[in-house]
Amino acid sequence: MLLIIALIALVSGIKGVYMAEFMAMTLIVFCDKTLDRTFKVKSIFVLFFVFILVTLVTLSMSPFKELIKSGELLTAIFSYRTDNLVLLISELTKENFNVLIGATRLLKIRLELQLVDIVLFFGVIGLMVYTYFVFNLYKIIRKNYLAIILLVTALTTSFFTGNLFYLPLASLLLILTLFCLNEKVLGADKQIEKSNSL
Repeated sequence: MLLIIALIALVSGIKGVYMAEFMAMTLIVFCDKTLDRTFKVKSIFVLFFVFILVTLVTLSMSPFKELIKSGELLTAIFSYRTDNLVLLISELTKENFNVLIGATRLLKIRLELQLVDIVLFFGVIGLMVYTYFVFNLYKIIRKNYLAIILLVTALTTSFFTGNLFYLPLASLLLILTLFCLNEKVLGADKQIEKSNSL
């Protein structure tokens, strides 16, 4: 399934997906206790090489190539998100932004940078609710390392690309997937307990 997702990512051309794939696969290899250390080191090295190669190939295409030539590497990597962030920060005033509740009169407040968007739209209160939500989600799935890897990958990717918690369907799919992974672990633990009691 990871290979299928990787192929879909290549076709889609979304750079954030490459990073998510690399991070998820690296963490899966690193956390898997059944693999020996030599295999882990080799696998992570291969994953890193493939990730760098795919990233370089992507950035060598238009319009990224032209942006890099003009000295705008961050713009090419983040697809103008950093430029929009700098512009938006310069427009913040006491009249259009409140630290506690977020934007009040800003025309553009969604930059597709997850944490920045939360602070801009909901302020510090929104960031606290987001942190509380993620912490409680972690408490539910903490026994399943695959679910934790998925959560960490999703949160990290959304920090750079946004849209994870902005789109309700994406949030719902993530939470359902995490709960399904967790349910499998809990079900397996119950089966082990029953067999031990017999």
